Order: sequence, then structure tokens, then C-alpha cells
Amino acid sequence: ENYFIASLLYASAQWPYFDINDEDLKWERRMIETYDKFIQHAPHPVERVDIPFRDAAMAAFLHLPTPTNGTPVPCVLHIGGMDGSKENMVALHGDAALTRGMAVLALDGPGQGETRNRGVTISSDNFAEAAELAVQWLSDRPEIDTDRIVIRGSSFGTYYGTVAASGLKDKIRGYCGTGVCQEP
Repeated sequence: ENYFIASLLYASAQWPYFDINDEDLKWERRMIETYDKFIQHAPHPVERVDIPFRDAAMAAFLHLPTPTNGTPVPCVLHIGGMDGSKENMVALHGDAALTRGMAVLALDGPGQGETRNRGVTISSDNFAEAAELAVQWLSDRPEIDTDRIVIRGSSFGTYYGTVAASGLKDKIRGYCGTGVCQEP
């Protein structure tokens, strides 16, 4: 629990930095180190993954419910807001998706978290491409039931999630937006 909480605090320490600089990267390293320690003790399987995106990669975590018993499970592709990161998309205890037997792919998409510091910035339309690549990546995972993938957007991720869902059409089963922060 302490490693999880520490990673969230380090992620928050990055928030005021608009430019990638040594201070920002120092907090990111600490965030990565503490979340990796959390992964070692997590109450469910968590895998740090990189999803190729153009000349770089998007950072993500794949959280799996326990147990899966070898049966493919539904998956939530979680797209957070601009001030969030993949570290805060899945609850430490009682996560709504995991407790219902669903996997969660917590994604730092273009302009978010680690992916931003890899040089992948946001544009008005590149989240559609990012979501398409994330769903393709999920389709290669035997643990995931690709007929039951949904998108959850939170905060400004409600906008990106809408863009993603409109591009993915019948490749996803649904879309949910929470904490909407823009005009309809």
C-alpha cells in the first residue's frame, strides 16, 4: 500500500511541470520505481507494458482479475485525463472492474504521463490512432476476450474516449465517460 500511495504522490509531483526537465524526470523515475515495487506485492497480477506508437511507445499497465482460470476476460481500456496517469486509474482495493472479473488496461496515451515524456504529444485526433493500437495490442493477449472490450474515459479522457470510441466502432462493446470536464 505504501508503494502504491508513494507512486501516486510522485505522479502528482510531476503535475506542475509543463516542460520536460530534470526535476520532472526525477519525479517520474521515483514514480516508476515505487509502482514497480507495488507490482511485486499487488493483490492481483499487474504487468507494465509498452504499446508501439509511431516512433515511440505508449506506457500502460495491464491489470488482471484473480483468478482468471485460463478463461479470457472482458477488458476496460481506461483513458484518463491530462493531469492523471496510468498509476491512478485502478483502485488499490475494491476496483469496480477487477472485482467484477474484468481486466483493465490503464493507458498513458499521447500527452499523458510517461508517454508524454517519451515525446508523444497530443493532437486533436491522435487518440483515435492510440486507442486502435491499444485494442490491437489487447487482441494479441490470450487473457482478453476481444469481443468484450469497453472504453472508460475519465476527466478530459471523456473527450479522448469519445474520439477513440467513434473510431473503433464495432471493435468495442461500449463506452463510459466519468467526470466530464468539457461542454457537451
